[in-house]
Amino acid sequence: MTTIAKVSDAARRIGAAPALAALLAVAGVLAGCASSAPSTFTSDNYGYSAALPAGWSSHQAGSQWDGLGSPGFEDGDVDLFTGPNGIVVMAYGTASPQSLAAYTRATVQAAAAAHQCPAVPASDQAITVGGAPARLLSTSCQGLSIGTAITIHGGKAVVFTSQLPSGTGAGRAAFRRFLAGIRIQR
Repeated sequence: MTTIAKVSDAARRIGAAPALAALLAVAGVLAGCASSAPSTFTSDNYGYSAALPAGWSSHQAGSQWDGLGSPGFEDGDVDLFTGPNGIVVMAYGTASPQSLAAYTRATVQAAAAAHQCPAVPASDQAITVGGAPARLLSTSCQGLSIGTAITIHGGKAVVFTSQLPSGTGAGRAAFRRFLAGIRIQR
């Protein structure tokens, strides 16, 4: 049994919430992998690279997301990152003919259906990710503070979702620093 399977199985047996089980699985995979120096991660599936600050670790998705529903942190089709203060970020993407506004609405609706998250985010603001227009959303879902950045460039949508266990300004700032290092491949 793999480390992910062992940690996920243990979390399920003790009755942990799905978000906690996912967080434990991610921590099990990435434990001990954090770099003490900045590094660069290039996604094999989703057309972006990330300049990771010191202390961040990464894990490639094992497969490409099929574009349906809303993946979770425990799924094998998301790139995963861990950073300071327990922040965990997942990234996934797909081709999309939709506008940024339409894709953002669809992403929020899919997350609400799949993860019992609110259908309306607590905040929604315009930002840029990798030089492309993006939306930065925040909400509380299953007791966790969630930040999501969504961008579309050249018909390619990429979603970055963070779990901020502390829900503090430091966690949100760490996510913004992570997003500042994203480059969309043209």
